[in-house]
Amino acid sequence: MPHLNPAQQLAAQLTPEAIGPMRFRGYTPVESQLSQVFGGQVMAQCIGAAEQTLDPGRQLHSLHGYFLRPGSKEIPLDYVVTAIRDGGSFSTRQVSAEQEGKAIFTGMLSFKLPEQGVEHQAATMPEVQSPESRPRDNETLAQFRADNPAAHVPPPVDWLNALDMRSCGEMPLLRPARRQPTHGFWFRTRDPMGEAPFHDHLKILTWVSDIRLITTAMLPHELPYDKSRIRAASLDHAVWVHHPFRVDEWIYHQMDAPVSGGGRGLNLGRFYNREGLLVASSSQEGLLRVF
Repeated sequence: MPHLNPAQQLAAQLTPEAIGPMRFRGYTPVESQLSQVFGGQVMAQCIGAAEQTLDPGRQLHSLHGYFLRPGSKEIPLDYVVTAIRDGGSFSTRQVSAEQEGKAIFTGMLSFKLPEQGVEHQAATMPEVQSPESRPRDNETLAQFRADNPAAHVPPPVDWLNALDMRSCGEMPLLRPARRQPTHGFWFRTRDPMGEAPFHDHLKILTWVSDIRLITTAMLPHELPYDKSRIRAASLDHAVWVHHPFRVDEWIYHQMDAPVSGGGRGLNLGRFYNREGLLVASSSQEGLLRVF
């Protein structure tokens, strides 16, 4: 087996193994520093399971899912795929992610054959600092924790040594101050993906689509990063793919939260490549309770 760099290892970890007809098993990487299974991991592994049931050439264009229960990172995840439809251009799959016989996530995924069509883009990429001019987020976070040892902020997370993330402007929630509900970061894998299929790039972008998205709705409310005061969790999530992209090249993730209320916040994400092309979009409603 050839040696895999961390980015390629991540793509492999996001591809569950077949354990039976339309059944697959995935695992949480042992390097994960989170207390529960990360939602982006579950969605990416749903793609990794569904893609193994398709005819070659069909690519994901949309995913819509609901988070039903928190997942334990100590227990394998079983993915049950149902083939809803296979048409001339489109294929639809329902995927249930389960632990110990209980569903923790359910999603509908639609795949299609690539084709040419009319194109326009009304969403212009914001004018932001270049990734080369920004420090790595983990370096910023480590320095802030050293300067503010009593602050409630998350520890640096290496995201399995696969990603280079660089925020434009101040990282969210480091200081409890009211801010506009918008922020963004550049990201790419630290190592090249080589000749990896597009599905591998897609799985990593889907994983990234859940990083900090729920944070956006918290920014206008002067909330600290203090889990004893805040209950936040993803409720649903959607991803749409507009154009091909590579995650080993810089992508800018712009996030906005147009509304919050009723103990929930709505968050929207847009992914632009270095040339300003909108390659993917996402949306998420999250639980947001303050005690």
